[in-house]
Amino acid sequence: MPTPSFLECKPLVITALHLPELRLGLTPVSICWLEDYVCQNMQVFSDGGIPAVILQEETLNSSLARPESVAVVSVLARLARMEFPHIHIGIIIQAHDPIAPLAIAHASGAEFVRIKVFVGAMVKSEGIHQGCGIEARDYRTQIGNEQIKILADVHDRTGTPLTPEPIEMAAEWAVRTGADSLVLTGSSEEESLHYLKVVREAGIDVPLMMGGGATCDNVSEMLKFADGVIVSSALKRSNADPQELVQWDLEKVKRFMEAARK
Repeated sequence: MPTPSFLECKPLVITALHLPELRLGLTPVSICWLEDYVCQNMQVFSDGGIPAVILQEETLNSSLARPESVAVVSVLARLARMEFPHIHIGIIIQAHDPIAPLAIAHASGAEFVRIKVFVGAMVKSEGIHQGCGIEARDYRTQIGNEQIKILADVHDRTGTPLTPEPIEMAAEWAVRTGADSLVLTGSSEEESLHYLKVVREAGIDVPLMMGGGATCDNVSEMLKFADGVIVSSALKRSNADPQELVQWDLEKVKRFMEAARK
């Protein structure tokens, strides 16, 4: 019997587990520390009822992902997959790279990836990023793993689109290029909800995700329009020391999931 897709989770809540920068020679922690960090925070998510977690690698790079990023995240994703088989695992890479997240997912058994500039072009702090959806789609076919789902951001809020195409047009481009789900995130809660409504009314028939800004107070309202939400900062411990292993708050996770189920 085939395993249900993570997109079928109800409610669909994805928590981003942020990793430290993995710059060769400059990473302040060991691989053993990283393994403990991932496992202990994954345990918080498991105990709190989170159905899906995306490992978010945050090493800035001006081009493709660094080799050490690919290697370390593959190891950590495989560990998370083995230790928490009931949680759906995803991958996101900070570098603008259509290949690395899919290669990591393929090697580790992760189920989905998130790609920030899938179509069009955007100006970001690192420069201009061209849409890489065609390369991502073709590479997924080449490795023979169409089961890996692609979550594509449309007008990622960490940059500015180079052209003023309407959000529904960019969403249609992304679906046509091969996205399995779209991530919509405005600069405010109101703009995010507006994006969701406009894209939904345009007849886009893939799952729509709210990419940020979800809290216990608004998640039930968001899930009236979105098929799922991606959340992280709202669930973190207050004033936690960056060197501490556990960065996410179990009680906040539980309250968030309770609100999402309503």
